[in-house]
Amino acid sequence: MPMNNSEKPPKPYIETASMIGLELIFKRMKSYSTNTKCEWFKICSKAQYTPDDKTTEECLCNQWQKNEKCIMTEALRYFNIKDKEYIQEK
Repeated sequence: MPMNNSEKPPKPYIETASMIGLELIFKRMKSYSTNTKCEWFKICSKAQYTPDDKTTEECLCNQWQKNEKCIMTEALRYFNIKDKEYIQEK
């Protein structure tokens, strides 16, 4: 029997999404390589040129500056670190 998702997401979904988001944040913030691309860019870019496309230029470098909803920006909001100042080392 399908779940009723009409009101708000069920708790397991929110917990799972927050864990995936936390992993993305840690991978991006603690990255020791010069790769600044979001870990999910490859997945999200499959929707490129469709109405569901959420990829922007920020996905390649400054994910915290992105305004469109995606798993990274929603994780930043969820953990209350979206509107902080970030310094990217070159």
